[in-house]
Amino acid sequence: MLIKSIKPGLSDYNSVKRTWLLMAIIFSVICLVSTALHYTGAAPGNPFTWLAWIISVVFIFSYAIEFKGFKKDLSFIKSKRLWFYITLTVLFFVSHLWNYHNLPWNDKGLFDDGAWDIYFSKKYIFSGQPFQAAFFDQVGYISREVVFHYFITFFFKLFGYNLLIFNIALTVLGYITFIFTTLLAERLFKNKYVTIVTAIVFNFLPLRFMHTYAGHRYAIAAPMIMASFYFTYTGFHMKSKVRLVLGALFAAFAVDSSVMGKQYLYGIIFGSIIVAIIYWKEIMKKEMLKRVLLYTTFLIICMMPLIMYVAFN
Repeated sequence: MLIKSIKPGLSDYNSVKRTWLLMAIIFSVICLVSTALHYTGAAPGNPFTWLAWIISVVFIFSYAIEFKGFKKDLSFIKSKRLWFYITLTVLFFVSHLWNYHNLPWNDKGLFDDGAWDIYFSKKYIFSGQPFQAAFFDQVGYISREVVFHYFITFFFKLFGYNLLIFNIALTVLGYITFIFTTLLAERLFKNKYVTIVTAIVFNFLPLRFMHTYAGHRYAIAAPMIMASFYFTYTGFHMKSKVRLVLGALFAAFAVDSSVMGKQYLYGIIFGSIIVAIIYWKEIMKKEMLKRVLLYTTFLIICMMPLIMYVAFN
């Protein structure tokens, strides 16, 4: 009797989950249509170009999140690993902000590409123009992705429009890259000494310092790529839907950050083909095919605004 009473509950829960996924797909289609109406001039600047996208992403998170896995992820807060990553956080910010007033990227100067991206943010984002995943730049005659511009706009609007705030925003991006690189090394090698050496070497790498503060829009590609790769890898390995959603979302942000994001996506596609050839017996299992299909669906939903920009440009 107990088993019979539980089964309908589970069935109802799975039915609700499927409904959320269906709603995500429906709102993604609404995003597609509304964006097409924007670019054809039938309904330029309509709010559904971004609103439908946000709602579709909320629905795929609602579909993917499972409280058992969520509770397991939160167990990290009570573990010794938390103190290790707190130590790494202190190391990163102290080493990057030490003697800030004498650093070449403080308020005494600005890299050329960084200056241009601040200019384009002010022209296309600060000005209240309708949302789109990219804009055509009349200076360089290329399409520029918008994720970096929205990111620094958030900091400027919240804390003030000056170079100090700009460099703090860049430091945050460098920190995200640093943390996810370390997390990935820990996950791949499962060796604390390899993890520590990776963290220290990557933190003090001179080229990494320079690129952290160059300030052009490519600065946001690295954290998006590393976050996506970490969540994609752990999502497939740990059979976690919510991690697959995060992997797909950050992959979409990476592609909408710079050309490096597009190269990352190519890497995911071609790498998957190679893995499928080598491990075809594992890939052809029903559970694995389901995860691949879900990840592809999540990625298309998350990339819909950019897909439509490409289609019309």
